[in-house]
Amino acid sequence: MAEEKKIKGRIEIDIDDEGLLAVFHFIPGDSGSEYDSAAVNRLIAEKQISFGIKKDELKRKLESLFAAPSEMTITIAEGDPPENTEAAEYNWVETVIPEKHKADVERFVQNAPPPEIFRTEVEKISKEKIVKKKGRFSFGKEKEDKISEIVKREKKIPVEIIPDVIEAGWVESGAKIADVKAGRAGKAGKDVKGKPIQPGVPDDEMWPGRGVENKGNSLIATESGILRRGWNWVETLPFKAHDWSLELSKDKNTCFLNFNPGGAESSTPDPAEILGRAQMLGCSEENLVSGDRLNEIINTSVETGKVLSQAVISTDDDAFFEIKISEDKLKAEMVMHKGRGTGKPLVLKQAGAAIKTSGLKSLDLKKIQEIILEFYKGPETDITFLLCEGEGAEDGKAGDIVYDLEFLKASTADEIKKRAADIDGDYLAAIESAADYPPAEASFLAFVREEQQLAAIPVTEGKKGSDVYGKEIQSTAADLSAFKSLENVKIAEGKLVSETRGLLERFDHDGLTAFRIRPHQDSEFRVKIAPDRMSALLSAEPAVGTGAPPSLEEANRVIEAAEIINGLNVEAVRTVVDKCREGVSVINEEIAAGKAPVNSGDAELKFLIDLAGGQAVTIDDKGRANYRKQKKLTSVNEGDRIAESKVVQGESEDGRDVLGVLIPAKKGEPVNIEIGSNVKEERAEDGTIYIVAEKAGRLLYENNRIEIQENLFIKGDVDFNTGNVKFGGDVNVKGNVRSGFFVMAGGNIAIGMNSEMSLLSAEKTIMVAQGIKGGGKAILRAKDSIQLSFAERATLLAVNNISVKNAIFGCKVKCNGRLKLVSEKGYLVGGRIQAREGVEAANIGSISGTRTEVSFGQDYLISDRIETEEREINKLKARLVKVEPEMRLLEREGKNRELSVLRTEKVKLMKILEKRGMRVFALKERFEQHFPGEVLIRGEVFPGVVFESHGRTLEITQNEKSLRIIFNQETGMIEKVPVSNSVESDKEE
Repeated sequence: MAEEKKIKGRIEIDIDDEGLLAVFHFIPGDSGSEYDSAAVNRLIAEKQISFGIKKDELKRKLESLFAAPSEMTITIAEGDPPENTEAAEYNWVETVIPEKHKADVERFVQNAPPPEIFRTEVEKISKEKIVKKKGRFSFGKEKEDKISEIVKREKKIPVEIIPDVIEAGWVESGAKIADVKAGRAGKAGKDVKGKPIQPGVPDDEMWPGRGVENKGNSLIATESGILRRGWNWVETLPFKAHDWSLELSKDKNTCFLNFNPGGAESSTPDPAEILGRAQMLGCSEENLVSGDRLNEIINTSVETGKVLSQAVISTDDDAFFEIKISEDKLKAEMVMHKGRGTGKPLVLKQAGAAIKTSGLKSLDLKKIQEIILEFYKGPETDITFLLCEGEGAEDGKAGDIVYDLEFLKASTADEIKKRAADIDGDYLAAIESAADYPPAEASFLAFVREEQQLAAIPVTEGKKGSDVYGKEIQSTAADLSAFKSLENVKIAEGKLVSETRGLLERFDHDGLTAFRIRPHQDSEFRVKIAPDRMSALLSAEPAVGTGAPPSLEEANRVIEAAEIINGLNVEAVRTVVDKCREGVSVINEEIAAGKAPVNSGDAELKFLIDLAGGQAVTIDDKGRANYRKQKKLTSVNEGDRIAESKVVQGESEDGRDVLGVLIPAKKGEPVNIEIGSNVKEERAEDGTIYIVAEKAGRLLYENNRIEIQENLFIKGDVDFNTGNVKFGGDVNVKGNVRSGFFVMAGGNIAIGMNSEMSLLSAEKTIMVAQGIKGGGKAILRAKDSIQLSFAERATLLAVNNISVKNAIFGCKVKCNGRLKLVSEKGYLVGGRIQAREGVEAANIGSISGTRTEVSFGQDYLISDRIETEEREINKLKARLVKVEPEMRLLEREGKNRELSVLRTEKVKLMKILEKRGMRVFALKERFEQHFPGEVLIRGEVFPGVVFESHGRTLEITQNEKSLRIIFNQETGMIEKVPVSNSVESDKEE
């Protein structure tokens, strides 16, 4: 076994003052002692070094030392230094000394002893304890063992403080003194002997003293009194002040003082402060005792030490009540006044008895009692409240206005208002109401035509009333003062009607709605090409009012659209535009002239319109004969140039019309024209004579005589002898209109007998003396009304009313007025009826249960527009579906030009689709608008009849008599009302 190595010299083991570092120091020398490794370890153990020993490093360095002894210093162990506590931050709450206690507090603080502040330290002490344990067997002896346990013991240690007071204030028990932002807690360390090293405490640590405790993140006062604070301490000193409070009587009209005398160090309260506090409770100064009297009361309590409870400090006043009736006897009120102090109190039973014996009607005694009790318990001294009200006579009322037009979009309206701001002042000066109602302030705008119904104002009759004693009061008529008609608008019988064409302006000012129509029209260009295409005329209407002004670009666009390419006079176009800009209407100004063929020495008559040739048949492009479309009638409009006559001299020469088509020259023959009725001559500067229509109607040209017949009379039937009839004025047919033919009139249509499977279309009214035998193909459409005796399997369309004397069988009816079956034979059987204002009939349906659909209360002409728009949308979508594969094919084939065209088409289709979609959305919103309407059945309605309005339906399941069918806007349901009940109800109203 190898001999253990030793070293010889002096060994010193040092521990620094903080106990955080232990160092081994060896100085070799022959005079020193010998040490082996065990001896070295004993020296370390004797120094009680047990923590932070670097064992591996120590072993390695000692091995190095024993291997080659030399002077060496080795770190044996390093302790763990403590982390010092960081002081908390305090945000002190301002503790203002009440003014009433300020002098007392200052005096008390000056005489108070210095503070004594202690901190509590917890010690852990090991304590022995004897514990008895049972033996292994039940009969064995108990065994006593000694065990050690750690117990905690609190120790109060005085804190060194700076006694100077830096702040004093007043604090109530439970009040917050400061918000505490906790500092970082210290962490104990360990020295090399394993003993703990406590963290250092900061010099500015705040120590709470008497009456102060730390709760969570706050310092809280545990006593009421004086708060004083030094640099590193805070405490509360008890201080007993005189304590007083005020309270009010149950009726809140008498003030009581509660006073508890305090200590000798407290000054008596100021009477002015107490009286001021009473005023804050609602007591007026004149209703309180004087300050001197209050001082006597307080001093007596202080001197005797007697506590005051509810001492009266209000003056005396007697209570009273009175019932007041208004002059119109529509209101009864109770006036009540509370008593005060020792005055006469308000006795509620007496007030209640007076109300009950007053003779007033419709009293809500429970509510009155609640009001009186609330007043009695409340702070008010006086009250005037409503006992009951009579029911005033209700004047006739105007309901919500219902508009029959569509207002312009905001963007369009803003553009028109902007033009109004820039317009010549003379235009607005001519409008009398413009100063009070400037165009810029209009809420809504709309374009209207003359005699158009703009809106309806539903009016209800007045209602009788009664006074507070139940006596009847008469009513007055309805007040329409909320609606004001300005220029060109009239209000009559609850309807707003336009008196002229123009722009409707609606103004909403302070509850008043005013309406005005002022002149407005966009400038307009129209091109008319003569029937022989030898001239082109340009007409221009200037902008009226705030209409869009004329422009040369717009005029050229219209001319280009008419395909005029020859003989265009650019200066003439510019002249028309300039005149129009100056406000002049230009009618048929020639802007292009063809070069007529020159027929030397001949006079000629040239018709400027297409003349009917009298043919009883027309041949179409495919050679098919049409005997219904005949050319027996020439129709003209007022102001039309019918023909021209002029003498041509010189050599013959070919001409060319304004569309660029060549016209060969030919010789003409002299013509003598006789001017008949409703025709006149106009002579031009170049000698040309124009024959002009003075009235619209039928042109007759026979034996060189030209005249115009205003009305068209057909003595017999409309059949193969007459062909179809299309005429600009009124048409009167004495006989029948046979199947397959049509009659179209710019005015009225009157049929003396029947109309079969035919089309009747009139700009005004249609009257059929007998009836319609439609066979499922007849159509009647009128922009006004329709009157007939009966109708079978036909379609009837009218903007206004439809009146039928007898029955309607299996028809499709649509009107924006009312369908009325006049006689007691007025049966409505089968078909589908859509009438905005409803239907009146003797009987609806049949015993056999024929399905009959009746819709009312909506604008059904709008639904036609919705269907039309949706059909167009479907066409656009179908085209879009085809465009996509076409584009892909062109892209694969590299045909970029054709692809570009399709892309442009796609973008255009999508824009149109979006626009039409918006239009459908707007139309559907308008279609949901409700219009007053009902179905009145004078006789009987049968099963199979279905009534509809706004998507709600009501189906008749059993025979019923004398009904009125209405749409209840409040419930959104269709309801049946017996005619007798509804009549009685109307009478009551």
